[in-house]
Order: sequence, then C-alpha cells, then structure tokens
Amino acid sequence: MKLIGVYSDPRRDNRRHIVSVAYALEFQSSSMTTKDGTGVPKGGDDAKEVIAVPLEEIGVKFKGEDWYADHLTILLDFKEQMMAKTTAKAVVREGEIYEDVARARCEGVAEEV
Repeated sequence: MKLIGVYSDPRRDNRRHIVSVAYALEFQSSSMTTKDGTGVPKGGDDAKEVIAVPLEEIGVKFKGEDWYADHLTILLDFKEQMMAKTTAKAVVREGEIYEDVARARCEGVAEEV
C-alpha cells in the first residue's frame, strides 16, 4: 500500500467539506474475495460501476467530465507517481475541476507499507 495524497480543498465536493486520503494498492485478481463470491468488483453505495482504466488513458481518453469531483486530480497524481518510476515523461494535467486543488502530494515522503 502506498499513499498517493491527502485531498482537502473545501470546493472538492459540493455536498460538504470532505477530506480524502488516497492509497494505491496492488492486488492479484485471482485471490480477491467479493461479497457475492464472484471475485469481480462491482459498484456499491458510492459508485455506479467499477471500470479498469489503463494508466496511459487517465487524463487523455478519460478526462474531467468522466470523473466525480476531484477524482481526476487524484488519478493524475497516481499516474505521475507511477510514471516517475519508469520515465521522465511529464503527465499532461488537463480537465481538473480546480487547477489549484489543495492537496498534500506525497512523492518521496511516504514509503510503501
């Protein structure tokens, strides 16, 4: 488990002021257990559906209007951290709701747990 960031801008969710702590997890789908026993993730009370999005399509094919609130910002931060491990290529940051979203970026701060 690796900390991606802490997101606290009061504008990030129009329902109320919410602070989110985002983590990246790696799992083996063959060993995953779900409530219904199928091993296939499904949307619940806070998500309409679960989809797999290739890293390279975040912010390119899937842009701001495809995500709720500042979820694109969180995913772009994740993409940036993953790409920093493999390439010096910069991540294009387009379509974020607020370009100045208050967040604590955690590269180089948190070690993997």
